Amino acid sequence: MTTPTYPWKTHGVALACAAVVFAGCASPVAPQEDPPDEGVDVADIQALDLAADAPDGKVDVALDVSPTTACMCGDEVCDPGCGETLALCPIDCHVCKDGVCSPGESPKSCAADCCGTCGDGKCKGYECGENPTVCPADCGASCGNDVCNKGESPATCPADCQFQVCGNGKCEPEDGGPKGCPADCAKTCGNCACEGSEDWLSCPTDCGFCGDGVCSVCGTLGETVATCPSDCLSDDCRTGCSDGWDCTADSCASTGSCVHAANAKICNDGNACTDDACELNKGCTGFANAAPCSDGDGCTVGDACGKGICLPGAITSCDDGNSCTFDGCKPAVGCTHTAVALPCDDGNACTAGDACTVQGVCSGQMTACEDANACTDDSCDAAGCKHSPNSATCDDGNPLTTLDTCVDGTCVGG
Repeated sequence: MTTPTYPWKTHGVALACAAVVFAGCASPVAPQEDPPDEGVDVADIQALDLAADAPDGKVDVALDVSPTTACMCGDEVCDPGCGETLALCPIDCHVCKDGVCSPGESPKSCAADCCGTCGDGKCKGYECGENPTVCPADCGASCGNDVCNKGESPATCPADCQFQVCGNGKCEPEDGGPKGCPADCAKTCGNCACEGSEDWLSCPTDCGFCGDGVCSVCGTLGETVATCPSDCLSDDCRTGCSDGWDCTADSCASTGSCVHAANAKICNDGNACTDDACELNKGCTGFANAAPCSDGDGCTVGDACGKGICLPGAITSCDDGNSCTFDGCKPAVGCTHTAVALPCDDGNACTAGDACTVQGVCSGQMTACEDANACTDDSCDAAGCKHSPNSATCDDGNPLTTLDTCVDGTCVGG
């Protein structure tokens, strides 16, 4: 992690270069309107303001920023023009002894903010003077327990931390670090235990604090979006999470990162021949399909999608098998069947003079099958008229015969 520098924590003429670094300053610049001295006073700063950037009538140290330039708490610039003060934005407007161990501060440069007190649950080690002997509450057991605890060293506790050899389970100076003795000195940053030579600069995940610029996943530090937004809230979440695509529902998750949920329903283009989707970083997209469809023409069947449009199918057959209708097709309505006045055959042998009616039906008159023979029964079937012999009584027309009877279709006298 890069440790930021803060020009207002420098002294003397070094402030000049810090203030005009973006103007190409490569070496200390003496104030132009005030003789160089060892202190930083208002005249020095005003001179730097006039020399480093366009005068704005304000006494500042950093370059004047255009009113249109966005600023926010957490950008490592304390900008009074944005309403930032030590009380409202200590992460940017920090000073030693403000109660916040801010970027750029360390136990060496600001013990008051970065060391804390014995009993705060953090063993800050040599630089803060904490060790198991003077602060067992934070640093564990005292010297003599055969464990070189955090805060102990060969100088303060030789019984536990005496120089030994690689492989004894203790990472000692003579081991040569992780490269010289990985068995004892392998890096364990990320195991949520602030160990060995780790500190908030080398391993903020294990040893950090709210304001170090890293949102630790370790429960022991308790950093969440709610408890430490300065570290855990992403830049996108700060600005509203919009990804610029209308088909995504944008929100800031509890993890502090933006979530963009795709909603394909918003992308419906009303075309049955495309499958609509919402793709992250692309927005709405449509892909041609081969689904069944209707081209709006009643004279085609089997219409199907192709290349994103509905393609017509085969021509519809409108033949209804009725000789008394004229078959046609209209795209708007489909098949039509118009009655015609034509002779026809209704398929009934017992009718004659068959013709088409205005209803489009073939109909004829019933045939008369009467043969005037009392000795036959007259009827009609699919084959036509039938005359079946009977055995009825009859009259053969001969007065000399009696009890005449039909035999084989003929009247026979008795």
